[in-house]
Amino acid sequence: MTETPGSAVYDYAIDADNAIVSLGEDWLRFARENGAPELSRESVIGHSLWEYVAGDATRELYELIFRRVRRHGHALSLPFRCDSPDRFRFMQLAVESGGGRELRLRGRLLREQKRPFLKLLDRLVVRSSEPVAICSVCLRVKILGTTWVEAEEAVERLDLFASPALPPLDYRVCSDCVALARSLSADSPASGA
Repeated sequence: MTETPGSAVYDYAIDADNAIVSLGEDWLRFARENGAPELSRESVIGHSLWEYVAGDATRELYELIFRRVRRHGHALSLPFRCDSPDRFRFMQLAVESGGGRELRLRGRLLREQKRPFLKLLDRLVVRSSEPVAICSVCLRVKILGTTWVEAEEAVERLDLFASPALPPLDYRVCSDCVALARSLSADSPASGA
């Protein structure tokens, strides 16, 4: 069953050095409601965005988008997932110029759906030492070297139900999401390019 999204916009802004300079109320509420009350305005503002981004590949993807928006001033929008263990969340991230080299980022919930509890995505679960790659954009999991599948399928195909501890998540960006981000960045109107 698909639920209708609310009007919440999870917004924040970063300066020219990618330090967080503002957070919207919905962003703060979402952090509290999803088990991260330590992410308060006082603890986050002034810190680098990269302290909150998992994985080098994810950082490189964001840097690609940020460079394009800063260079040409045109907004870019990228679909992404922000699932929890018991919810699918399909979202859209808009990155816009905030004047100068500041950027405004706005995450909007497009669709939310209940799911059977997926322990693999539980931050509090005991983890083993062998990581499994997960795409930080679409949340698919890498199996068999190059195949990316939905997390539920990965749990089944990797037989993770039989494991006493689940693997740690190694956040990367799958080839499909890299290609999408590059195409969005390349197709964006560019003044003077």
